[in-house]
Amino acid sequence: MTPQRYEQAREIFAELRGLSPPQWDVRLAAACGGDEELRAEVNSLLEQHQAANGFLSTPVAVQVSRADAAAADGQTAPPARTRQPAPPARTSQTSPPARTSQTSPPARTSQTAPPARTSQAPVPARTPPAHPASIGNYRIVDLLGEGGMGVVYLAEQISPIRRKVALKVIKLGMDTREIVARFEAERQALAIMDHPNIARVFDAGTAPRGQAYFAMEYVDGDHITRFCDKRRLTTAERLRLFVQVCRAIQHAHQKGVIHRDLKPSNVLVGVIDGKPVPKVIDFGVAKAIGERLTERTLVTEQGRFVGTLEYMSPEQAGPVGIDIDTRTDIYSLGTLLYELLVGTLPFDGSDLRHRSTAEIQRIICEDEPPRPSTRVSSLGPDATHSAGNRGTDPRALRRQLRGDLDWITMKALEKDRSRRYATASDLAEDIERHLRHEPVTAGPPGTVYRVRKFVRRNRALVAGSAAVLIVLVAGIVASSLFALGQARARKEARWKAYVANVGAARMALNAGEIATVRRNLDAAPTEYRSWEWNYLNAASDQSLAVLRGHQDGVMSVMFSPDGGRLVSASEDKTVKVWNIETGDRTAPAGRLLDTLSRPEWGEAYCATFDPDRDRVASAWANGTVCLWDLRAGRELAVVALHRDDVWWVSFSPDGSRLASASMDNTVRVWDAGSLREVAVLNRHQKEVSCVVFNPGGTRLISASYDKTLRVWDAEPPYQILHELRGHELGVSRVAVSPDGALIASTSNDKTVRIWALAAHEKSRTSGESGDSQVSGHPVHVLYGHEGFTSSVAFSPKGDRLASASWDRTIRLWDPVTGVSLGILRGHEREIWNVAFNTDGTLLATASKDCTIRLWDAHASEGSVILAKHSSPLSSVVFSPDGRRVASGALDHTVLIWNVLTGEELVRLQEHQDSVCSIAFSPDGKRLASGSLDGTVRVWDAVGGQELLRMEDDSGGISCVAYSPDGTRLASGSDAGRVLIWDALTGKGIHALDANLDAVDGAVHSVAFSPDGRYVASGADDRRVPIWNTASGQRVRVLPPHENSVSSVAYSPDGTLLASAVSADAGETIVRLWSALEGDQPLLELRHERPIESVAFTADGKRLATAAKDGTVHVWSTASNEELLVLSGDESAARSVAFSPDGTRLASVSYDGVLRIWDSVPHRIRYREGGFHPGAGLNQPPKAQPATHADAIGP
Repeated sequence: MTPQRYEQAREIFAELRGLSPPQWDVRLAAACGGDEELRAEVNSLLEQHQAANGFLSTPVAVQVSRADAAAADGQTAPPARTRQPAPPARTSQTSPPARTSQTSPPARTSQTAPPARTSQAPVPARTPPAHPASIGNYRIVDLLGEGGMGVVYLAEQISPIRRKVALKVIKLGMDTREIVARFEAERQALAIMDHPNIARVFDAGTAPRGQAYFAMEYVDGDHITRFCDKRRLTTAERLRLFVQVCRAIQHAHQKGVIHRDLKPSNVLVGVIDGKPVPKVIDFGVAKAIGERLTERTLVTEQGRFVGTLEYMSPEQAGPVGIDIDTRTDIYSLGTLLYELLVGTLPFDGSDLRHRSTAEIQRIICEDEPPRPSTRVSSLGPDATHSAGNRGTDPRALRRQLRGDLDWITMKALEKDRSRRYATASDLAEDIERHLRHEPVTAGPPGTVYRVRKFVRRNRALVAGSAAVLIVLVAGIVASSLFALGQARARKEARWKAYVANVGAARMALNAGEIATVRRNLDAAPTEYRSWEWNYLNAASDQSLAVLRGHQDGVMSVMFSPDGGRLVSASEDKTVKVWNIETGDRTAPAGRLLDTLSRPEWGEAYCATFDPDRDRVASAWANGTVCLWDLRAGRELAVVALHRDDVWWVSFSPDGSRLASASMDNTVRVWDAGSLREVAVLNRHQKEVSCVVFNPGGTRLISASYDKTLRVWDAEPPYQILHELRGHELGVSRVAVSPDGALIASTSNDKTVRIWALAAHEKSRTSGESGDSQVSGHPVHVLYGHEGFTSSVAFSPKGDRLASASWDRTIRLWDPVTGVSLGILRGHEREIWNVAFNTDGTLLATASKDCTIRLWDAHASEGSVILAKHSSPLSSVVFSPDGRRVASGALDHTVLIWNVLTGEELVRLQEHQDSVCSIAFSPDGKRLASGSLDGTVRVWDAVGGQELLRMEDDSGGISCVAYSPDGTRLASGSDAGRVLIWDALTGKGIHALDANLDAVDGAVHSVAFSPDGRYVASGADDRRVPIWNTASGQRVRVLPPHENSVSSVAYSPDGTLLASAVSADAGETIVRLWSALEGDQPLLELRHERPIESVAFTADGKRLATAAKDGTVHVWSTASNEELLVLSGDESAARSVAFSPDGTRLASVSYDGVLRIWDSVPHRIRYREGGFHPGAGLNQPPKAQPATHADAIGP
């Protein structure tokens, strides 16, 4: 069992220890499935825990609502609770049970086995835990709720304002990495939401004893069902409350958050200003802490249930429980609606909980619940009570539910999610249609149904007229209107579904949930897919090729010395050899050559090529190291018999020796020719996870879960030369740079550390004494991974370092500076291993998702840093063919770059002051630049010669633009003047005053309409004037903004004009206007930070905006939805531009970075030759800080 599997077992143990022993078997079955090894380890932990403590306490389940706590025992104080003992620290005595094979080692414990677990064990009385007087800035008032993983306190915030809050705190002993990560995920999810019907997050922090907490809005109310029943709310009143809940969920979905556990206890209703207001709580709680803080919920990972049984959607309960999207919340809303209408659930929850897992899944996924009106009829005597709670009788209640409400509810509860409402907003709108007596989309489209609705809305008209004629006419009219309304409603619903799915995909990409990204993108309606969809699709898989063939997780992958083959080892108990085919402008491909298998040996953990002979060494779970002859395709010899799993095996550079690392805490060294064991290195205190030779073969470096790295002399007597300490948890992998100067290591502490081995060697040769040198000071500590770091590799030149992680990403680093060079995404599960090929152009990775992926070793995440100026950048523009991109800088220069290679093509440096704006001519042969030196210069865009120089004596030039036919140039000055020039001769044509209110201020932007007839400008006087290009006459002035207009742009089809505002205070907005007429904007796109620049896509359907906070935003031009936020740099994004084909988006920033965001998958660019072999190497910015320290010393 690997260390990461131990961590998984410990997580399951942490969940189960809060339950009584009789519940263990059921939960174990759900948690472990058929994984007997995992189950045995969890059982071992439980037995030792029970033996050490004598009992296991069961948490008391209570609700957040104070009213609920009081109702539980008839008192105002919550019931007494028992303290749960903390789990034991993992030691060598908590390792897996001994193996039964003949090669198994003896059990690694000197203790007698604990007594058998029994459900009859007495549970002694425990004293309720004392509550802390305060946590952080919060005074604890009372306990609101408690569960197995955490507590919720009613607290009073002391400063800066006094208010009551609900304070969620992780329990002591429950702060595992997974739980803390999920807790933080919930806090982040809640923090990004701002809706009156969602409980807000105010603050977060860490308690004095280390537990994470966050403070959220305290809702003094009842569960929505109890609130409605106590007040005997009518069906219509309940529906109005439910609509508010739907709006809240819609808001969450648009923010990319799926609740996954909607039910009455997570919707609290309070009375504010005399009106009932529902508040949705506990968003994403299943992801936050593994078990509900205030109510026991069935939550799991990897095949276990996620949610609460009675409200669980079929996809949550099904065999692939993680395959969910926003429509799973629609199902839960349908269940909640059912309960609000009827007073009972579609399926009996108590009956479900007494059934087997398989039967629960079958019922939820296959059985159809009765319609609400039918369910009322089957309630018997309870029907009177249920109807009374709704202020009516059973017969009237059935009439109310029959028809619309039956249809609406059953549509939300469809087993096939594609038949449910696409969004929560659609569900709310259908309920509102019902309340207005309008046709609902869930109802059958028959004429009789529509006429009945019309008559009900128009009783007086129908009663006073010729009934037959009116009904017929009404039927025709209603049919026509209904058909039009239905079409609009369907279109709007599909658009909202698109926005919600793109938002969820964006959130999932940021979280590394690649499978979820792809599911959401697949669910997004095709007719709306545009740049943001293509970008997310490309960013979700940047690999060049996927090698499939293993049936279980792939543990390691290595290239052959010539780079033409790969060898992989897998949990499916096989070793496979692959041929790697490469060629010019073709993506690499892999072809399976051979499979080596010994199933009786268990999992294959590692396989590597002999650098000298055509053979492979492999490491196996039964303690075996085996050599295979690749030419003969047969086993040569069993080299090693460790006493436990062998995790790693390495050849010396000359192939003369072989070293293996084992779970038995040893490293063994073998003569690779005679196969004779020459050394056993046993100084590590825990499992040895990896061992490698240095390039000269003179040193062995081992990594261990005792948190150390040890450097050994590779010759007798194999003395320990250095012991490296610094990792906070076990060390998983180690690699040595090609020059032998650096060591890189990964760990369960989520860091990558780089150590200077050369400094150690120098200190020893200078006369330092002692058996070993101990240091806790790596050169760099690299942060960024969000999961265990599992593997690390140096490129053959030593100029790059690749690290792999359980967070499903590969990160690239500069090993000398510690700077992050990029992130690669594509794997759907944990990544176990990463390796460079011989020439450093390719990376290979092995993953738990059963695949091997090949990557361009110089690729980056969704954006690449094409260039880095030495000074701030002001402007960016693509050439008309999209092959070049130019950037203007405040250091007086203009640079033109090859988009495909990142090569600098031309440098223009004749300006005497900052270059503020640049523009290519329509044929791409010329480039115009405007500078604060008061000149507009026109350059040969290929040779770099200056062709024309135009001077504006009114002041510096702040913006320039070419007309579509290339015959005119427009420039704006910091004195508020727009000049129109002859672009061929440099002669001035028109001088136009852009400041209409006689205000001194700069012109920040000019733009020609696509037909060249008009030119618009944005200036400090807040208006957007538009002139006729030929006559110079002003033809239109758009109403003023509140602040200076920083950017204007026409859409490519000439129908829209965008104007943006840049101001540190007041309005920060982009307005979209009809380019032809009107004095009211069509749309307003509101930003949180000032906007510097705007740009349309080639089809005009999207608008990109650059903000001062360094972000780039992508908007729909048909609505005011923000579809994507691209985070590039910490300094302000100054300018944005789309490539002419609409696939690339460029941005420049004040920190000198030119960044390209690409919406085409990297494997396609690779085939086109459109990849970036030098990307990120042009003095990249420090996008990821590294912690620096002195070189390793004694």
